[in-house]
Amino acid sequence: MARTLELARFTVKPENVPALLASRPDVLEALRTFPGFIDVHLGRIDETTWIDVGLWESPTHAEAAAAKAGANSALARFFSLIDQTVAFEHAEVVEVESVPTATASRA
Repeated sequence: MARTLELARFTVKPENVPALLASRPDVLEALRTFPGFIDVHLGRIDETTWIDVGLWESPTHAEAAAAKAGANSALARFFSLIDQTVAFEHAEVVEVESVPTATASRA
């Protein structure tokens, strides 16, 4: 089975952003308890719009975690800070390219 991206686009009221960011360490700890979790990246699109991109070992892992996420108190707290979910979907990873990290500083 192919690795799976989990894409969540959502809005957060500006007054809830500090709490959202403060909740991330607990969110990461919670996600690490789900089988098949690899990593996650939170991005800010504009003042109120955010995107969370997770990587899972398979669609089965991603779907199982999504089904159980609301029962986890750390994730439920994070979800409570979301004003509106704009999109939530899974996508098969079809290509992976990595850019090597520069080891020397550039002048």
